[in-house]
Amino acid sequence: MIFRRIMYFVLLYAVITYNVLYRTYDGFIMLVFVVSASLLSFIMLMLSRFNLRYGFRQKTIYVTRAGEHEIRYDIKNVMPFPLTRVDMKYESQKKTQSFTVGAANTAIVTRKDRRQHCGCYFENIQRITLYDFFRVFGMKIKNPGVVKIVALPRLFDVNTEEYIDGMLCVDNESSRLALKGSEVSGIREYAPGDSMKNIHHKLSSRMSKLMVKEYAAEEGSDDGFVFIDDDSAQPDVRDSMLEFMYNVIYLRLKTDKKATGYILKGTAAAPVEITSKEDIDNFFERVYEENEADEQGLNDIPSGAFVFAVSFTEKLYRSCLQLRGKANNIVLYLPDIEQSRKDKPDVEVVYISTGGERDW
Repeated sequence: MIFRRIMYFVLLYAVITYNVLYRTYDGFIMLVFVVSASLLSFIMLMLSRFNLRYGFRQKTIYVTRAGEHEIRYDIKNVMPFPLTRVDMKYESQKKTQSFTVGAANTAIVTRKDRRQHCGCYFENIQRITLYDFFRVFGMKIKNPGVVKIVALPRLFDVNTEEYIDGMLCVDNESSRLALKGSEVSGIREYAPGDSMKNIHHKLSSRMSKLMVKEYAAEEGSDDGFVFIDDDSAQPDVRDSMLEFMYNVIYLRLKTDKKATGYILKGTAAAPVEITSKEDIDNFFERVYEENEADEQGLNDIPSGAFVFAVSFTEKLYRSCLQLRGKANNIVLYLPDIEQSRKDKPDVEVVYISTGGERDW
């Protein structure tokens, strides 16, 4: 591009110099042609720039972590003349993408990407540069768009129950003998509609199928799902806990047709009703962006809630001490790397196989 501009100005200088020295009719015609073509090309560029329509196809993209996805960006040229060169520079890329946009046409610019970890990401286009017909003049459009990418946990769908069963470290589960004051009256095979919190994890692992505990009193359905993050946790461990929680909620949705998630905001817990797969995705998006628990935050969640934590922090330990009245009904899911800690929470704990390494 620099070489092309140098050659253009050398040609323009040569034509002007020729006219100044010789003052011929041919030289004058040549000068008029070069100047007119340059002005026309620049005007066409200006008109294209101010009438250009551009933007991402979607403002928010939901993708599965570690899976390849495609980002689409549309550039519509409404003018009757083409843009022979357009350069697009993503903030996360070193090289620019170059393409053309036809007259009164739309260019669809695609980019393949992959997100290894769960979370919300923002892909920003740093600039778009438009060039005229001769590719001498250029006009930049700064920050022409940003798209939010929500990387969701993987869903195993058909094998959801087998996945959940395989992730549980059942040898370390402390059995829960009572629920809301009712005694265990029996154990039977899991049936659609049974509550997930009644699963007998140890027996399920031995028999290679889900078994549930039956209680003498009727169990209430006012439970929920809570996720507690930790910025210092290993990314792979965090992904495993989010993935486990995602599949558990999905299984609950298939059996009970509904579930309840909770977004922790300081000392309050806001309930989120989940009745579809789309609701699960939206709930996890809010978990990524809004969830921020205080020591008092767990007090608002109902008895019998499932609490998924990426690590057993001091703040979580103090929160569990304040839940003594709910201790028989709160189920805390922790990574298996937390098993050897000395300070145990005063609630039922189920350890999940995450494959992480201890950093303490």
